[in-house]
Amino acid sequence: MKFPSLVLIVTPLLLAGCASPRSRLETGLREAGLGKRSSACMSREMAEDLSLGELIKLSKLGKFRQKSLGKMTLSEFLKATRSLQDPNILKIATAAAVVCAVRT
Repeated sequence: MKFPSLVLIVTPLLLAGCASPRSRLETGLREAGLGKRSSACMSREMAEDLSLGELIKLSKLGKFRQKSLGKMTLSEFLKATRSLQDPNILKIATAAAVVCAVRT
């Protein structure tokens, strides 16, 4: 394998590993169906309060998305979050949703 080909393969992987939990959470919220503004606000509010395990659980919501990107409401997101059966995630997500609903 040529060196430039290896660089093209490895660089994105390294950059993905450098992404902050907040940016990965924002991306995950977008993939779950929240709009861009809601995802940015929610990720700001939630990232520092969730453990790694909780972030991983929350990332599973995107796999069950039933709405297209940007079409899920905060209420629908909280309903989906409730299905994770983790009271701490639900508490943090609800608090973030209230703050973000007031801000926008």
